[in-house]
Amino acid sequence: MAPQDGDGRIEIFSFKDPNKRQIISRGSSFDFSADDAFAIGKIVPEKDSVYLLKLKKTKKDDVPADSLFIYNMAEGKLEKLPRVKSFATPEKAGSWIAIHFEKEKKEKEKKAKDDENIEADSTAKVDKPKKTDGTKLSVIKLHGSVSYDFDRVKSYGFSINGEFLHYVLAEEETLDNAAIYLLNLENGESKLISEGMTSYSDVTFRQKLNTSLISLLMILPNPKNLIIHSFLFRH
Repeated sequence: MAPQDGDGRIEIFSFKDPNKRQIISRGSSFDFSADDAFAIGKIVPEKDSVYLLKLKKTKKDDVPADSLFIYNMAEGKLEKLPRVKSFATPEKAGSWIAIHFEKEKKEKEKKAKDDENIEADSTAKVDKPKKTDGTKLSVIKLHGSVSYDFDRVKSYGFSINGEFLHYVLAEEETLDNAAIYLLNLENGESKLISEGMTSYSDVTFRQKLNTSLISLLMILPNPKNLIIHSFLFRH
């Protein structure tokens, strides 16, 4: 439910018992898992609070970020995770969710503190962390306790039936160290597909009809034009 002005909400209830419902204030952009066991979506910051912060010309990094909710409909359990940039689930099968987080505030606070220490000791030689657009990605099995965490991730995506997940590591400042990996969700093996480029874009899975063959397509940078590259593997 989204009013013309103000904060909306999501209400989840069973047709068998509509009086028993889960209300998620400021819920937005939600979807159901492929097995319809979970409702997953974002929780946006309070509209008035964000408006006031913008009037004060607050830095973007200091404006409240979106959160994520995961609602187990069978058990009635609601979980919330802060500072979420995006999320994804497999389209047709598989009880997995990938959660891409915003850059953690404590990293920025630690950097500011380190800078102060450097200024206090002009002779100190400290290797500053390389700048990167990548942030933490968590891949979690909704039915169970299996999870995988990856740092410096820029983009990601599931195969249509949730057997695999690709994730691209962003390059770090002055280094051509972007890379793309393939995570096998059946055994947890993460395999390097390619590395050393400045970027990997438009990465998609494609499965050949009535076969077990899956290809991973991507665009690689080239000084003169873009190259479409494909990796073929079986599931």
